[in-house]
Amino acid sequence: IGNSSFNGIALAMVDNTLNTSPSSNDAETLAAYFEVDTEETLETEEWMTDESYFGNSFFQMADETEEPLECEEWMMNENNFAVSIPIEETVEEPLELENWMTDEDYFSTTK
Repeated sequence: IGNSSFNGIALAMVDNTLNTSPSSNDAETLAAYFEVDTEETLETEEWMTDESYFGNSFFQMADETEEPLECEEWMMNENNFAVSIPIEETVEEPLELENWMTDEDYFSTTK
C-alpha cells in the first residue's frame, strides 16, 4: 500500500508524530500519486471509411403503401354493435371561478 492514500492513514494511526508542515519533499511525494495517462493514436483503416459498411445498402427499404380502407355495409349497421347495458349520458356542471383562484398570493413565485 505504498502508493495509496491508505499508506498515509496507516502511518498516522501508528505514529502520530508525523511532520505535517509542508516540505520540499511533499511535492515529490504527491507527484508519485499522479500518473500521466497516454493513449496510442488511433489509426483509420480503409474499411472504416467505406460507406458500403455503414450505408443503407444492407437494408433495402421499400416505400410502404396501404390500400385505402373501405366502409362495408355491415360496419354501418348499428344492430351489429348493440350494447346490452344502457349507456347513461353524463352532464358535467359548469366550472365556477372561485376567489382563491385569482388571488396572486397563492401563486407567487417570490420567497
